[in-house]
Amino acid sequence: MLDIQGIYYDVEPSWRTEKSRGHNTLVYAAEGKVLYFIDDKQLELDKGEVLFIPKKLYRSWTNHPHESHKKYTAVFS
Repeated sequence: MLDIQGIYYDVEPSWRTEKSRGHNTLVYAAEGKVLYFIDDKQLELDKGEVLFIPKKLYRSWTNHPHESHKKYTAVFS
């Protein structure tokens, strides 16, 4: 069974998060582009793409320098 910790719709183009870990995370990019850093490797998530981040990995994210984004994020264990 999934224990949902939160579901978020991010629409603020200036948000960013510091490196952390602790919950499984599923991200859907609804618009634009966003940059994720997973264990210090950079990934670009584009509109229509989905990213699963297991709880054991460190992650952070920031806006793409040339394009804003909107995304849905589910955090669960």
